[in-house]
Amino acid sequence: MSGVKISDLPAATTPLSGTELVPVVQTGVTSKATVSQVVSFTPAGTGAVTRTVQTKLREMVSVEDFGAVGDGVTNDTVAIQAALNSGAKSVHFPDGVYLVQSTLTIPTNVCVYGDSKYTTQIKKGFNGDLIAFGEGAQMHRLYLEGQGATYTGRGIVISGSNGRQVITECKIVDFAGFCIEFELTGSGSQSSFSDLLIYRYDGSTAGNYAVKVQDLQELSAKPRKFQQIETGGAKFIAVGGCNDLFISDSFVGEILLSDESRAFLCANTRVGVNETVMDIRGKGVTFVGCAFAPSITVVLGTSPVSIEGCYFNGTVTDNTVNKENLISSPSVAFTPTWTASTTDPTIGNGTLRGWYARSGSIVTATYEVIMGSTTTFGTGNYAFSLPRLSASPSVHVGAVYGTDASASNAATTGVVQVLAGSPGTARLQATGTGIWSPTVPITWATSDVIRFTVTYGI
Repeated sequence: MSGVKISDLPAATTPLSGTELVPVVQTGVTSKATVSQVVSFTPAGTGAVTRTVQTKLREMVSVEDFGAVGDGVTNDTVAIQAALNSGAKSVHFPDGVYLVQSTLTIPTNVCVYGDSKYTTQIKKGFNGDLIAFGEGAQMHRLYLEGQGATYTGRGIVISGSNGRQVITECKIVDFAGFCIEFELTGSGSQSSFSDLLIYRYDGSTAGNYAVKVQDLQELSAKPRKFQQIETGGAKFIAVGGCNDLFISDSFVGEILLSDESRAFLCANTRVGVNETVMDIRGKGVTFVGCAFAPSITVVLGTSPVSIEGCYFNGTVTDNTVNKENLISSPSVAFTPTWTASTTDPTIGNGTLRGWYARSGSIVTATYEVIMGSTTTFGTGNYAFSLPRLSASPSVHVGAVYGTDASASNAATTGVVQVLAGSPGTARLQATGTGIWSPTVPITWATSDVIRFTVTYGI
């Protein structure tokens, strides 16, 4: 081929493999090199160094580099797993639908990402778990479709003790099993999940939570963070024996707490969408700035719990007897009990009602008694039940106001005292006339009124 011009040579077959030989002149000597050695890349910017294009491109791989098709029909499992096992720390899924027919394993510290959580889909086509998620692994902008109406199994399974997994901007839906499960006690420590649309197939059925933490209590901190989560109205998470689990800025269905739950915090979140009741359980449970769709019951033994700055669609019932619990709830109606030291009165066709609100460990209750024509007044000193037991008996903690209908509604005032030895009741006492009774401070009759407010600590 001597004496032949380069321009007269036949065209090479493309694409080039990178191993073809080309001549290179170095210090006056013509040498041979492969194409991949010759083509270089220099990024912009001060201090940038020149590298070969081959070195640059190997910083990340695409599943298409290993033969994945992404047409929703071809089985792409082998190609995807080859890309994951290639040694690259970043694996790209171009837009498409990638059918998978056996479990994928994302190795430790490998990041997988797509172009959009709505258009880059990994579709499950088998019975079993879709992804085993390694420690330090990351996932971004992918859509995982479980086809739970057809196939059994979970979505993402997180095992191991080192954790540090990250999942962001993903849609993880329609799995027959949990969409994400922390398979072992302590799995997924220091993990983070944000901007997820996540719900299980038939996610409104009891027990069908999208996310599952194991039930056994974790004895040391295993922080897991969930932010900007939406569940489409389906059940969200069974937190089990969590220790430091945080949810914020989300719109979710049921959150299931257990007696083993520890250090749970939920903030700025719409909780229990499509639910009617919710139990608060565990130790160190906090809700701040949340909006509760269901009625709330704080279960006996739950302590400490803090529910502050929240909105409630339903009622709030605290069945604990614990002054460490700080719960702020709006005014709710209750029916007090009206008693006397000898013979109890009966309200008959009159009115006996009350309302109370709670701010932290402070309760303020308001009472109204309107005597009817069939009201009987009993004998002995009057007392009224409190909506919650008091922690401070024998203290004057309110004011009472009574009116006499027969005397143009002339008013009598006094103080309200929580009884020593009986922290669940309050009595009324008028200055100078003693404890209120059927004849103190007046002889009560039809249309007379007693109104009072009491504020006390619990």
